Amino acid sequence: MRRYSGEGTGYEFSRCLFVCSAFFINFANMFTCGKSLLQIVIWQLRMKKILIIGMAVMMSMAFSSCKKEKKSTDIITTKPVVKVPKKTQQMSNYVQMREVSWLGATYQVEVKRMSDATLDVVALEDGSKYFDNKISVRILRKDGSEFFKRVFTKADFLSYIDSGTKKHGALLGIVYVKAEGDWLFFAASVGSPDVTSDEYIPMVLKISRMGAVSISKDTQLDSAPSATASGQEEGGSEPMDDEDGEDGV
Repeated sequence: MRRYSGEGTGYEFSRCLFVCSAFFINFANMFTCGKSLLQIVIWQLRMKKILIIGMAVMMSMAFSSCKKEKKSTDIITTKPVVKVPKKTQQMSNYVQMREVSWLGATYQVEVKRMSDATLDVVALEDGSKYFDNKISVRILRKDGSEFFKRVFTKADFLSYIDSGTKKHGALLGIVYVKAEGDWLFFAASVGSPDVTSDEYIPMVLKISRMGAVSISKDTQLDSAPSATASGQEEGGSEPMDDEDGEDGV
């Protein structure tokens, strides 16, 4: 593609003006031969007028060509913004160890919470996603033999929570509370896994001397510790590493 520049246009204009001037001079010499002085003067005036008009036209064309903008073949586009999906989060794991006197004997109660990627992911209303938790409860006799072992998930508590908590809630915690009569009492909760949220449903989980499990809604929130998002009772828990649990009684 030919480019127009001030230097190129001026050069072409000067060359064109030089050629036209030479043409008019040669033509005038040929025409004035044998003419009277008056005829020569009249003809020269006419030629000057024609030359001035021609120069004006050529200058106008030169200026207009200088004003032409350079055409670009570049195509300007907007770079698409790639949305990075939010990473699925998880609550911290923990373990609670308690020594309990029950039915005239000493037992050790162990509660472990672990995030489990094999469970359904919990999606909050703001779009955040969390892995649900599983909680292992073990009760050992003084000699180390196992009296009770079971892994709980949110599915064990679906009969006691509303539809919104079923959809947007996770199993938050199970905390040992007390031994009374033939039962060991635990506080359990299902709710939002967001640590800044206080939305959860409290429940009571009981284990009998025969290893039977009973679950009910907690109607006396102030009478026992609650198993909230941290899942920890003051003075009774410590951090733990990821560990797999097995179902069983």
